[in-house]
Amino acid sequence: MYYQQYSDLLKRLGYLGKIPSLLDLQIELLRYASLELIHYAIFSSFRYMDQTAIDIEALLKGELDNPVLNNPEFKKLMHTELTRFLHQGTLSSV
Repeated sequence: MYYQQYSDLLKRLGYLGKIPSLLDLQIELLRYASLELIHYAIFSSFRYMDQTAIDIEALLKGELDNPVLNNPEFKKLMHTELTRFLHQGTLSSV
């Protein structure tokens, strides 16, 4: 289980603070879900991109369309994650 590994790691690292409970961890993950959303929307696209085939600087300047937006795998990932964010309340349905 992720939580057990997380708390064991904190102990092995000699963490002196109070190790959060599973509920505390889940609350914090939900509280900062917007950062995860930003990660998916911006940074994860680079994993699906052939960086040798495009001018990254032009892409970052907005001079090129992001070719990853047409990648079926990336679209599937984003659909899955955006649906999850919607259901957990990070995104509004309005």
